[in-house]
Amino acid sequence: MAEYQQENANCRVLLDQYESLISQYKADLQRLDFISKGEQTVKGLPENGVCPFCDGELHPMIDTPLLGFMPSWRKDLPKESL
Repeated sequence: MAEYQQENANCRVLLDQYESLISQYKADLQRLDFISKGEQTVKGLPENGVCPFCDGELHPMIDTPLLGFMPSWRKDLPKESL
């Protein structure tokens, strides 16, 4: 009997760890979605070519999307998770 109780306790620990991983995964996906939406919002803003502190000319940086991989993970996520 004690052997089954120990096995049951081990299974509960594993289940709790799995549920914690699911929660962390969903939180990570929400953070990535937030970053992606912020990146899209910033892209829509007009460029500023003057430094607000010294009025010097700003040189544009290479436009590299921060999260170019976003569409690949979003298709796997249920709509209600976001």
